[in-house]
Amino acid sequence: MYPINGEIDKEKLSYELQRPRQFFSSGSNNEIRLHKLGQIRWLYVESLPSSVWPILNQYIENENDLSIGISDPDKGVIETEIFNRKDKEVKYRFKVEHGIRQASSEVFVSHVNLQNGDWVRVSGEDNLEAKVLRQVLDYFASSP
Repeated sequence: MYPINGEIDKEKLSYELQRPRQFFSSGSNNEIRLHKLGQIRWLYVESLPSSVWPILNQYIENENDLSIGISDPDKGVIETEIFNRKDKEVKYRFKVEHGIRQASSEVFVSHVNLQNGDWVRVSGEDNLEAKVLRQVLDYFASSP
């Protein structure tokens, strides 16, 4: 059972749900969208992963506080070097996958920290995934 927001049309016994919030940017014919579903956020890019990959690498290399630690194009994973934030060892893990449409990609980011020898997703207000994805969105929108 899910709560119903808004009013129910008693004649039709139906109601309308709000669509998830999306942020759009389009510098050319290629569309870039930021999607959110619950706690998961990702970028949808109308471009092949082979085109998205080098732009994402450039973004990481151009960020002052970030540098690439692991880059595996076969798996579609880029991890940043470990850095300290609030006295914890953290890093970002980027994942590039084929999108749901032909010639599209989806970019996911995970903000993880080291806990008991394992990399665990940062939770709560300390999680910077939304902020980083917006920065990546801006970078992609300004890239040719």
